[in-house]
Amino acid sequence: MTHLVVHQATFSSYGQLPTWLDEGLAMHNEGELEPHFHARLEEAILEDELISVRSLCSPFSAEPDEARLSYAQSSSLVEYLLDNYERDWMLDLLIILKEGATYDTALSEVYGFDIDGLDARWRATLETPIVQAPRVWSHPALIAVLAALATALTLWGALALEEWEWRRSSGKPIM
Repeated sequence: MTHLVVHQATFSSYGQLPTWLDEGLAMHNEGELEPHFHARLEEAILEDELISVRSLCSPFSAEPDEARLSYAQSSSLVEYLLDNYERDWMLDLLIILKEGATYDTALSEVYGFDIDGLDARWRATLETPIVQAPRVWSHPALIAVLAALATALTLWGALALEEWEWRRSSGKPIM
């Protein structure tokens, strides 16, 4: 739906939106980034495999993993602009692009930097995710408590079953 609204508002015979902006706005309006996109972005940050913003101006790759990263980065770029600059500037950017300005000129007029400047500023805000080993609940005291609890539950279940069978065989009401 976002694509339809944005394309209607920015339709021009002079040019089109950069793909990262078009897709990033659509993903922004979908809400929180889905986990598989978020994980792919974190992986690319950690492995220093981000795609340049200039490359994201063109259609995205058909290769699924690279496409997933392209969408994730596009979402992150739009979030960066919306979170760090005046929200109205996004509308100004769309209007200037509709008028036929190049991507670099439009960004420079609105934000004061070109595509490469956006790339550098956005990357500077990215944090390398902290890789943590999965928690292993193997503390001896915890294991002892869990074993005792399991034993108690097993005994309680056995006693309850025995009482149920006794009541059933003796004709007593089963509660």
